[in-house]
Amino acid sequence: GQVLTAASTTGTGLAWTTISTGITFSGCLLTNNGSQTIPNNTDTFLTYNTETYDTDGYHSTSSNTGRLTIPTGKSGYYYVYSLVRWDNNTSGQRTMQITQGSGQSSIGVIEATPGGVSAYIGFHQGSIRYAAAGDYFECKVNQTSGGNLNVRANTNDCFFGIQYLGA
Repeated sequence: GQVLTAASTTGTGLAWTTISTGITFSGCLLTNNGSQTIPNNTDTFLTYNTETYDTDGYHSTSSNTGRLTIPTGKSGYYYVYSLVRWDNNTSGQRTMQITQGSGQSSIGVIEATPGGVSAYIGFHQGSIRYAAAGDYFECKVNQTSGGNLNVRANTNDCFFGIQYLGA
């Protein structure tokens, strides 16, 4: 950005000066260009094949495609967030949680029941967490509709993201 500072270089005694905040954006936003089928009553980690952006290599489209991994030199605080929407179905429950690390420490679980009404159920969850380089986050879902059920695709229905807030 720029600020107006006192200077003798103009007739008004003021001049624009560029300042540096020292902050560079770092983050990743993932989507999937196809629906993902979730088996009945099975914890399933979502996968993502499309990167809207990935500034520092948080994600791989070929290995562990459901993970957002903290890059070397980026240990610190992160805002981690996800949106999941399910296809229409009137029975059972849906859950979604963001997990951290191999121990799958849960950031929180969101649960809903359609209540016999055919409607899209959607969850949005986000939290600020500390993570060290090499640590990772994943999005896990479960549903008990009695059969397979899809998590919807595209940016408006399903995404997973992370933003670095600083050390």
